[in-house]
Amino acid sequence: MDEMRAFVARLYDVTVLESQQKYVNFPAPSRAIYPGTFGGDTFYAAQVTYWGENRNTFNAIARRSSFTTGAKAMTKYYGVEPHGFITVGSSEAAALMDAVAQWIDAKCP
Repeated sequence: MDEMRAFVARLYDVTVLESQQKYVNFPAPSRAIYPGTFGGDTFYAAQVTYWGENRNTFNAIARRSSFTTGAKAMTKYYGVEPHGFITVGSSEAAALMDAVAQWIDAKCP
């Protein structure tokens, strides 16, 4: 559970929200990096909440063991895919790589 809290905290550290505009030294409107447009505008308007912003990106946490019930609930709420029992060459590791590839294919045509 503590590992999940730390992971979500790091997501917050790298997320720009609309309400933070007054604290950053950039012209309005606040912008977030968006990887979906190569060669064009690579930014989109910052979201109002972390919850909304987490749904614009692919967020996953992987570990060699399972996740506690509380950690699983946090992953669902915060839009983070939990991938447990990851070992080199395992089907779980392949499923994680497939999930990343599918997101890239869907978001970066």
